[in-house]
Amino acid sequence: MGLRLHPHLRLPAAALIAGALIAGALVAVPSTAAAAVATLRITNPVLVFDRGAGSVTVSSDQPSVSFRITDEAGVPVTTGTAPVSSGTGAIDVKALGPGYYALSVTAGSGTTATTVPTSFAVLGSFAPGTSTHDQRFGMDMHFGHQPNDSTLFTLMSRLGFTYTRTDQSWNPVELTPGTYTWSNYITDAEVPVAKQAGLTTLLISAYNNKNYDGGVTPYTQAGWDAYGRYTNAIFEHFGQYTKDIEVYNEFNGGFDTATACNQTIADKVRCYLGLLKATHQAVKVNGGHTDANLIGPVAAGIDKPWITGLLDGGALSYLDTFSFHNYAGSNPETMYAEVPWLKQQIRDHNGGKDLPLWITETGQQVMPGVATEADQADFAIRLPVLAFAAGIDKYFWYDLLNDGSDPTNKEHNFGQLKQPTTGVVAQAPKPSLVTQATVLRQIGGLPLTGSDGLAAPAYSYRFGTGSSTTRVMWATTPTTTQVAATGPLTVTDEYGRASTYTPIGGQVSLELGKHPIFVRSATGAAAVRSVRVDAHPAVRLSVPPASNTSETIPATITATTRNVLNGTIAGRPFTLRPSTTGTATSATVQVPASAQTGERSLTASVGVGPLATTRLTADTSVRPATEITTAPAVDNLQNQLKVTITNHRRLSTIPVSSVYWQLTEGATYLGRGTVTDLPDVPPGRSTTVTIDVPKLPAWDKHWFLDRVTLADGTQLTDQGWTGWNPIEPLGNTTTPGINLGTQTTHNYPSGYGGAADLSGTLKPSYTENALVLTADVTDNTHNQPNTDPSLMWSADSIQFAVTPQLPGLNNQRVELGAALLPTGPAVYTWSPPPGQSAGLTPGASANITRSGTTTHYQITVPWTALGIAGPPTAPFGLSLLVNDNDGTVRNWSTWGDGIATTKSATLLRPVQLV
Repeated sequence: MGLRLHPHLRLPAAALIAGALIAGALVAVPSTAAAAVATLRITNPVLVFDRGAGSVTVSSDQPSVSFRITDEAGVPVTTGTAPVSSGTGAIDVKALGPGYYALSVTAGSGTTATTVPTSFAVLGSFAPGTSTHDQRFGMDMHFGHQPNDSTLFTLMSRLGFTYTRTDQSWNPVELTPGTYTWSNYITDAEVPVAKQAGLTTLLISAYNNKNYDGGVTPYTQAGWDAYGRYTNAIFEHFGQYTKDIEVYNEFNGGFDTATACNQTIADKVRCYLGLLKATHQAVKVNGGHTDANLIGPVAAGIDKPWITGLLDGGALSYLDTFSFHNYAGSNPETMYAEVPWLKQQIRDHNGGKDLPLWITETGQQVMPGVATEADQADFAIRLPVLAFAAGIDKYFWYDLLNDGSDPTNKEHNFGQLKQPTTGVVAQAPKPSLVTQATVLRQIGGLPLTGSDGLAAPAYSYRFGTGSSTTRVMWATTPTTTQVAATGPLTVTDEYGRASTYTPIGGQVSLELGKHPIFVRSATGAAAVRSVRVDAHPAVRLSVPPASNTSETIPATITATTRNVLNGTIAGRPFTLRPSTTGTATSATVQVPASAQTGERSLTASVGVGPLATTRLTADTSVRPATEITTAPAVDNLQNQLKVTITNHRRLSTIPVSSVYWQLTEGATYLGRGTVTDLPDVPPGRSTTVTIDVPKLPAWDKHWFLDRVTLADGTQLTDQGWTGWNPIEPLGNTTTPGINLGTQTTHNYPSGYGGAADLSGTLKPSYTENALVLTADVTDNTHNQPNTDPSLMWSADSIQFAVTPQLPGLNNQRVELGAALLPTGPAVYTWSPPPGQSAGLTPGASANITRSGTTTHYQITVPWTALGIAGPPTAPFGLSLLVNDNDGTVRNWSTWGDGIATTKSATLLRPVQLV
């Protein structure tokens, strides 16, 4: 249902702004002394505990603190009060089982209370027959980015890692040609400390030096030789701690800064081979260090053209280990699809022999529209298991600690630990740290011995032999398996919680989901004879696909049975009695709500009497009971805000009292007001309040805030950046184009040179069949040497990305580019919509010409090539980027985000066809 602001409440924009400024004026009031706010700090250096040990320590000026602990789904575990004596206190967590926990601690009460949230982990023990340190596992870490590296080294060792990886920067060490001052870089002090903690450091010989080749990536023989000598010096200095050195890092993925080396695939092959040969000569031949493990090419992805060029050029003659990087995306199961090709290429170029194969970076960032913490937790198990199944010898997760605290910055969110927050000393764990610890505790040191041959979407891999045999099992869509066993089995979930299942008729039934489980003999004597998929399971668990934070979740067990079945669903007991008619019967349990939104996985154990025989699982998407969303709109050139109030409850109506809104530019109000006389919102329904707002320049962004007040006084807020960006039919000129000089963000490392460097306009428009981008780009130097359209981004070109709905509502993101190549204009898609492939954009056309210092673009892309059926009737997302490379380095100017740095649909800007 829609609700428009009553006409008598509508005011001219000038009146709205004036009223806002008057209302915002300061009024002097008598001052009163404010009571002191309670002090509170969580003081543990590490918030990762072994089961049965440890406590969360606090400091406070209050006599006690209260606390609340919830599990990974936000379900309450325990609450309580802990005394504080002489300023310190402790919250005992010894009774908690393995898992990931959220903790909220409060000191004081009322207006002087202080609440500090954090998380902590409890780790289970290593399974019988496993090793506490697995030589296959490594963890990347940026040494020196935090003051407590020695603490983090000890934590990695406790988790079960044996390797860590960091860069060994060249520039600060060789300030004067031929003189190496190791104390200038953090690794000199910290590599020995890591070794004392049980970790071998894989060092990256990185990257360039101001004394050679102008300070960019070496591209001459003299530069390559200097790099080789430096790498040999690394080995000689750190050789007692490590034998492993990577030759550069992602040379093919943007870390090569020499224009002479990054224009074509042939350039990249020639330059890396030069670097590699010089390194081998300096370390192995001149240095005589035959025990050095030279690792390369450290490829960004399995880049077939570049890798093929390297192998054909003899790269394997200079390498001891082959390494590459790859990241999960949304589907880890396809990430290693090209590894068989790679292994065969290595054999073909190595006399039929394999070379050790390491993946020295993989992982998954947690970001809105990309992946959740629960996804990352799953991938921390699935990725290494799939790597070993693909024949990879050593596996490194990137990285231990978030690089920053911006939730929209990709590079800030790969870690399994978070950055420190106010009131918390330690870097708090994410769920993935617990699941990473679980896989190490379940298969540590156990060799991969095979798979059970299940077809996708189900996976089951065996590690170890005899009584230590452990299966890692999951399915990307729910799949029931029958496990034939001679005795009881222990099933451990990804957080380390174990349950026992006893076969009936020689079978245990295990339903698999995307959260992996570990299966092994409960007694050491039981054996698993086979694992097969059961297409028609006798017992099922069902939950609503969506639930909310206010109401219980009805979870139903359904079965056709002759026996009385009993068990638990999410810890809640049930009994299922057989039907007298022999038909299916069911039992429903009301599972308490969780205050945490996102996916929630419910597990049921079903059996006869005291014996559990069946494990079931089902997922529900938990949404806020009341949700507020805000969208910009343009109606007959009138700017509007559409505030939608959605009631996700199944049973109850919500009365709404008012909607307050405001638009601001810094500290200045551009408009604000309150809407009242609103209707109630029935269960499962929405209402939309349409508010006319002041006319503001197109293509700019403005900060909005909406506050919805319910009848019971509850207030809900939605806020963020928005803008009114009307896209007109092709040929219309009411709305000007985007000013590339003043309405974009410039990323020019050496400084933006003003209008002559890059300026002009870029205007999106549309036809019934296509999105059209028209641009006049003034650029003092036009440089686009690439003949391969997939590389056009590295030089002068335009990139753009589209999401089919308002940013944040849809994860689909299509990214394209257009450029005037030496072979003519081209339009290329890097991130295609579902059902299409990367490559030249189907049905697209580009008319690109150059006159003087101006490049003229008209790019036409069918809606279907953008994953949209036709002209959108609602706001959708768009970002635009102009690349500018004058022959030395790539610069860019961007309207919106989600292209150059963090590739996320959430970061695009809202636009609307008019």
